[in-house]
Amino acid sequence: MRVLATAAAALLATASYAAMLDAPPPDDTRAALRQDAPPAYWLKINGQDVGPLPLEMVKTLAAAAQFTLETEVWTAGSQAWKPAADYAEVAALFAAAPAVAEPAVAAEPAANGGGAGQQDGQPVVVPAGEPQAEDPPPPPPVQNEEVPPPPPVQNAAELIKYFVAADGKTTGPFTIDEMKAKVIDGSLTTITTVWKKGQAGWEPAEKLPELAVIFADTPKPPPFDCARFIVGVWQKSVMYSGTQISTVSQFERTGQFSSVQTMYGIGSTSYGTWNATTVGEKSCSVTLNTKYPTTAQSTVVFDVQGQGMLVDKSDNSQIVRLQ
Repeated sequence: MRVLATAAAALLATASYAAMLDAPPPDDTRAALRQDAPPAYWLKINGQDVGPLPLEMVKTLAAAAQFTLETEVWTAGSQAWKPAADYAEVAALFAAAPAVAEPAVAAEPAANGGGAGQQDGQPVVVPAGEPQAEDPPPPPPVQNEEVPPPPPVQNAAELIKYFVAADGKTTGPFTIDEMKAKVIDGSLTTITTVWKKGQAGWEPAEKLPELAVIFADTPKPPPFDCARFIVGVWQKSVMYSGTQISTVSQFERTGQFSSVQTMYGIGSTSYGTWNATTVGEKSCSVTLNTKYPTTAQSTVVFDVQGQGMLVDKSDNSQIVRLQ
């Protein structure tokens, strides 16, 4: 009969590990020391606020002529939006840009197929078929047609993909919105190491300006409550000596539990009371006090792997939430 109590306890486990995507470079320069994050900038482009952007990304947009020195810019510490020219570090990006060379102007050919021109008061012979230098013609008249506005500039932050290293695993890529969701649910903290294309190595999340803004604007999640989490119906299926054993257990808020174990097509029932204690950030210790069909007590510790998944730490068996 102890098998029933043990099976009920073993039901408290389920595992689901996220599929690994393409991984970034090796974790050679990972650091967890907190340092001040570099400044971030916001730009008004085509009527939209684009940001937060690090200076390197602002440099990229300047090189692509996506904004000018008159574009309004804001950064932390500014009292109001100001032209880009008012920020020395931003204006310097335009000063370093190469000038565009003027195209050469072709001369008109001589009337007789060859001819002569004047240079410094001296005649210059122009071979037949070659143009003679003259003032360029005026530009063509502007047609009275409405010119469509330029296409909208996509928020540069939406193009960035992030990788996350935690608990000895690397996951990703994630968008900025997915990273924000991780901050809200507590799976991404200020010291979690992250990587994106262009970084020399892994960095604490708080050192990336666009993530530092999210941390500043997002309240901390409430502490994990194991007793609240375990309430519901869970199922575990294992193979024992070539036979599949399925156990379904229900844990009620009142502290009562009941389990039905099925083996060889025959079901057996057990019930009793339960209590749970939170261990660490995402682990639970659950004690079952079985009253039927025999009196017994058992304890199982499991890791939480999402809203509907648990892993029994004693045998790495899996449990799935049914409701």
